[in-house]
Amino acid sequence: MSPTRAWREPMNTAPPRMKPRIRQLLDALQNKGSNPTSSGPRCLALKTYLIEEGDCSSLKVAVAHLTPDFIPRSYEAVSRAPERALIALGDVMAILNALQDHCLQAQCYDIIAERWTGIMQWLLFLGGYGERLQKKNGIQGFTAMFLQEAFFRGRPCRDELMHHPSSLKYLMLLLTRLDHRTGKYLYECEGGSECSILWLLGLYLESDDTLDALLSHIKTSIPESRRSLVSAIVARPMQIAATAYIDRLDLLNSAAKSVRILCIFASKLTREPALSRKFFHRHLFGELGKALFALADLVNRGTQPGRMLCWETLATCLSSVTDPMSKMARIELQSFSAAHTADLPLILSTLLEPGMVSCAIYAFKYIKMNKRDFGNTGIDRLMEHILRDFAAHMAVSRIARAATASPYPGLEDDLRGDGGWENIVTGIPWAASAAQSVFDARRGIHVDVCNNLKHSVRYGSSHSDYSVRKCSRCECVVYCSRECQKEDWDEGHKHECGSLRLDEGYKLISSIQCEIRRDQLTFVEHLVNERLPLILPSNSVTHRHDPSKTDKDSTLDDVSLPSEPEATVVLLDATMPDSIRSKLHHPISAHTNTIWRQINGIWDDRVQRLVQRAGERPEETILVETVFEHNYPAATYVLVEMRFDPAASRLTKLKVVNSVFRMGLWGNRVTRGGRDDFTPGCMVP
Repeated sequence: MSPTRAWREPMNTAPPRMKPRIRQLLDALQNKGSNPTSSGPRCLALKTYLIEEGDCSSLKVAVAHLTPDFIPRSYEAVSRAPERALIALGDVMAILNALQDHCLQAQCYDIIAERWTGIMQWLLFLGGYGERLQKKNGIQGFTAMFLQEAFFRGRPCRDELMHHPSSLKYLMLLLTRLDHRTGKYLYECEGGSECSILWLLGLYLESDDTLDALLSHIKTSIPESRRSLVSAIVARPMQIAATAYIDRLDLLNSAAKSVRILCIFASKLTREPALSRKFFHRHLFGELGKALFALADLVNRGTQPGRMLCWETLATCLSSVTDPMSKMARIELQSFSAAHTADLPLILSTLLEPGMVSCAIYAFKYIKMNKRDFGNTGIDRLMEHILRDFAAHMAVSRIARAATASPYPGLEDDLRGDGGWENIVTGIPWAASAAQSVFDARRGIHVDVCNNLKHSVRYGSSHSDYSVRKCSRCECVVYCSRECQKEDWDEGHKHECGSLRLDEGYKLISSIQCEIRRDQLTFVEHLVNERLPLILPSNSVTHRHDPSKTDKDSTLDDVSLPSEPEATVVLLDATMPDSIRSKLHHPISAHTNTIWRQINGIWDDRVQRLVQRAGERPEETILVETVFEHNYPAATYVLVEMRFDPAASRLTKLKVVNSVFRMGLWGNRVTRGGRDDFTPGCMVP
């Protein structure tokens, strides 16, 4: 049935008298403290009776006790109604389980759909009934189990029941409810399975329809409920990790599976930027990172056989964040929107900081060296894919530091040996160390991130110690001072600010994003200053003639720009720090028809002004377009105006003067491994 079907209410709410035989059977099945849906001879007897009855009248009798009219109006006026309601819920579960895979099941669920509003009102009442009843009956775990039965895959009316507003309201209640015994959020699990409450949350993450219903319900909730949910989700990862113990595989598996659902939820949130920023501000991915590291470290340090199989779950936690299919599916050029693109550099900056990269490398090495124990699980291939994803973001200092910090002494020595897999487990620390060396070498060398294109004219190179502030309206551009902000507003930002304000994808929702911009500009300065001597002989930049020096003795200090360079832009591919490619003197006209035509959009006027300003000083200015990985196939494009100073030191001969950050589709790399000639203007088909 369609989830939009009108909710039907029964005409007769008076509970009819139940037949003696069905009452006896239900009482026999109602074993307190056990699962009411347990199978066995009594369940078979109940199924036989219901099939003989043929009209599901017994279910109507059970559901009749769950009418809203029987809900006590005040906690003080409670009689035995809650206990009767709990018995009725158990009866409904027993009947549904008995009729599983039978033709009468559809008729039963049709009855339940008609009475669902009353059932959910009872669940909401029981869920908030108070400490005494929760301690006595374990109501929260039981009602979560009831919804598991109703929402199980393949059930009739499943989508209809999941879309019901009261179902969504009760799910939020379960997620935010505290366990009165521990003072922490409810965590119900057994036998190595995930928390039953989070399992319900996971059901809503399986399809776009149910996910949209959940996110819409959260957005339209009252602010107090929304804040409570944010607090509960952010606090849960570390509370779950605290339940696991080394060499207790059941607890480790339960915790890992539960955290995995939270990772998927956090990843799916990115489709609603206005909502996801509330979780970003509370450092959700940082808490997930700490929980994942705690669990992974327990697994890596354990001694019990089979412990490393927990990495199958932990790997899916990471892949739910790094896998582009979880956030962008298949982006087509016509439907690309920055608002639907997760900011992977921002996410990884906080997710990996606790030390997850070293844990993953340690586990990957162990898994590869013990292939017999893992068979065809595919953990090694998944881990390989994840580690390759990390490598593309080493141009961010936080990620590079996270990849070089190891909680395992001597891990680097253990990685040496034979095997093609070592290209991965040794390549990631190498790329991270190489990137970190860039930031170490340029420590103390200021790089301007101010978006006022006249910043350098106003301050020159003396204005280096400032805190950036973003435009409070669009939250997309940053400035060093109010003077620069006002000047850029008059120069053109007032025309683009309104459009940028409507596009959530460009917003700087965290101060870490300003750090990432600075890191990427630092990387651009490093690349250009380091690679210029290598690319000079094949391009139009010339050497000053010094008779005292031979060509062999020439250095970067002998380099100068030509007096009349072509209208060109230097292209740099920084998506893989270990194999950065470049193309010099790419004509501006060709660049406009390939990249800028596709990615500028709102930024077109700012890009044109930057190019125009660069053309005013051709003897000392070059344009550099660098592409950094954002979330494949999305990329961050950084157009930089750089000023050449022949008298400066080797590391600062070329300095960033102005920059424009944009986002768009990246070209040729349809797969992660295949890399053709550097043609960033070629769009993904």
